[in-house]
Amino acid sequence: MALRSTRHESRRSLARAIGSALSIILGVTGLLAAPSVAGAAAKASARSLSAAAAAPKVQQPACTIYWTGASSTMWESASNWSTSPSGVGVAGRIPASTDEVCVATSSTNVAPLISSLVTIKGIAFGASGAQRPSITTNWSGSLALTGSGTSTIAGLTVAGGTVSVASGATLVVSTFADAATNLAGPGSITVNSGGTATLTDKYPELTKGMTLVNDGTLTLPANETLYFSNGSHLVNDGHLDLAANTDLCDADGAGNSVVNDPGANLTVDASDLSPSRLNAPFVNLGTVSVSAGTLDVLTSAAPGYVDAGTWSAGSGATIEVGPHATRTFTATNVVNGAGTLLVDGTVNVQSASGVGIANQQVDGRYVVGSGVTLTPSQFTLGTGTLAGSGPGVKVSIGSGDKFTIAPSNGSAGLSNLTLQNAGTLSFAAGSTTDLSSSVTVANSGVVTIGDGAVLITADASSSSLSNLSGGALTTSGAASIGANVFNAGLLTLNPGVVQVRGSFLSTAGATTATVIATNGGATESGELDATSVALAGALHLLASGTPFPGASVAVVRGSSSGAFAPISGTSINGSELLAVTQDAHGVAVTAETSPTITSPSTATFPVKTPSTFTFTATGYPSPTFTESGTLPTGITLDPTTGVLSGTTTQVGTWPMTITASNGNRPSATQA
Repeated sequence: MALRSTRHESRRSLARAIGSALSIILGVTGLLAAPSVAGAAAKASARSLSAAAAAPKVQQPACTIYWTGASSTMWESASNWSTSPSGVGVAGRIPASTDEVCVATSSTNVAPLISSLVTIKGIAFGASGAQRPSITTNWSGSLALTGSGTSTIAGLTVAGGTVSVASGATLVVSTFADAATNLAGPGSITVNSGGTATLTDKYPELTKGMTLVNDGTLTLPANETLYFSNGSHLVNDGHLDLAANTDLCDADGAGNSVVNDPGANLTVDASDLSPSRLNAPFVNLGTVSVSAGTLDVLTSAAPGYVDAGTWSAGSGATIEVGPHATRTFTATNVVNGAGTLLVDGTVNVQSASGVGIANQQVDGRYVVGSGVTLTPSQFTLGTGTLAGSGPGVKVSIGSGDKFTIAPSNGSAGLSNLTLQNAGTLSFAAGSTTDLSSSVTVANSGVVTIGDGAVLITADASSSSLSNLSGGALTTSGAASIGANVFNAGLLTLNPGVVQVRGSFLSTAGATTATVIATNGGATESGELDATSVALAGALHLLASGTPFPGASVAVVRGSSSGAFAPISGTSINGSELLAVTQDAHGVAVTAETSPTITSPSTATFPVKTPSTFTFTATGYPSPTFTESGTLPTGITLDPTTGVLSGTTTQVGTWPMTITASNGNRPSATQA
């Protein structure tokens, strides 16, 4: 049993480092059994929190009084005790504080019930052997072990009262049940390999430096809370199962901790949608698996230690880092699975392999270490910040992956990183994103900027939005971009004004497409306003409906150089044209229509009487008129107004052809 002592010394080293001595008060239901020497040695060698040191052989109790259960189940009945190992004769007393209690070989194996305050030095109630009675404490009963050795109880049911273990002592239990009580140290209780323990009281507590070591299976049923106080600890070397709405809770902040050792498993099944919570300082060196529901990690690792295990959330399950928690993921401490990592507190990612989980949602602070490239599959940045802690930080969004910026209130933040998008990057409608320092967005996939989205920065020159060749950048309405914008791909501007607080540069291979639409009684367009504009590449006009003739809209505003070429989409239905004007102030589009003559095809002028007739036509710009044929003497046509006027003395009929023209084909004719 020397290796068992060694493992506990290792845990005590951790407890001292956290700042407390080891002690336990326990109320649990389960199975606790003595560990194998080989298993203890393997676990001791695997520990990374502290080095295990050689320890002297564990002292077993030297029996001074024996349980016979000859007359009843009452611990307090002297007729149930003998001073003989065989159980012959009656001791005439019950165990005292100096006694080490064992089971007589002739015991009826009746399980004793403790109904009073019992203090003994140690106990050996058969972790093995033929005589293995269990012990139950009721509401008026308590059991205190004051010796420094290892005690064993085949089965322990704590239906009330307190079980306490002195400093330097260990209680090993084969079956353990807690209905309503506390476990108090400063010793330790071990659930052995192959054993099970269930904490069934809603408010069990480990207190006064208690260390509960689980080598078997320890279960916290639904709606249970296990409290820790006065420097107490739970060390899991086996399986720790948390059901829905369970809580491992630090009651006083006095150096308590939960440690999931290498090779150990903590599993969560909160399938009824009520989350389970880690609300005590928690160190993960093994595996934490959430199969359903949510695990709220509400605390950071124990002071001075970092996690070095695996966190996993299954499909539909969530691991949530709480508002006041900080967790660090490295090459040796990873989070993965088909579920979701929800960050309300702080997450530090120090390795590209540290985060492989399918979905990430950040409403807190997400910090990526220097030189690390993050490759998320589904990433939603809510009211939180994604920041690089040093140079060379990249977030790479692969083809088929999605990165969404959608703060529910307030703003999202990007800082000190390059966002490379080959998938889909979305800035949600109405969202605000703070590009606080040296942010580069390089797009070769699809970027959408929703209506009312704002990208702000204190210095537009320190951040940029680049739409690379092959990339598609689309604005869905009014937006504000506080960075330089570079377009070498396809930029589509839907109706609304996009304010660029820096410069706009379009290259020769780029296409800028603007949608021109009729909305109610107005014609509107997608418009980009920038401080300075350098134009090249193609301009494509996308008409939605039929713009009102004569309506003029801007496509680009700003101090401009260069020009778009070629220009396409200028013809709408064969009779309307979108005319493009480019000058030093930007680019504008005017809706033009070809002429249609609307006046009658005949006119009558009385002889020797001054008369007029006006030819009318629609179209923009306003058409001018010409006639072909012979007019009567004294009659003339004004080409600008279309007015035919004068006085004639000739009688007869004069055929002619009137043509209305405004530069847009076809011209209108009337014979």
